[in-house]
Amino acid sequence: LIHFFMGKFLWISIFSLLPSAFILHLLYRKKHLFVENVVFLLHYTSLTFLLSIPMFLTDNDYLSGFCLFLYFVSLFFAMKRYYKQGWFKTFGKFLLAFTGTQIVGLILTIFALVLSMIFF
Repeated sequence: LIHFFMGKFLWISIFSLLPSAFILHLLYRKKHLFVENVVFLLHYTSLTFLLSIPMFLTDNDYLSGFCLFLYFVSLFFAMKRYYKQGWFKTFGKFLLAFTGTQIVGLILTIFALVLSMIFF
């Protein structure tokens, strides 16, 4: 069951892009189109997959923590650079966007887990 569920993790990530882009669109609706937020998240998701490779290949907690730290720092600076807003405004929107995308990811993960239990 766990192996089947982990095989669906890529699909969970892909399906979470549109709701996550909608959250960013609500935060940055005056300057950027919805599609621009989708492209931003596609680029960031590819970086996330690259950063997760060392975490899955090793059992080193320090390396996993460092990759997680890089994940947060790179997302903050990517939002700062792409959306061109101040430090405090970017940090506030970073917290809102991160919280919203985590809620979306949690809902989709639970949904995929339930489907995995049904079809496995």
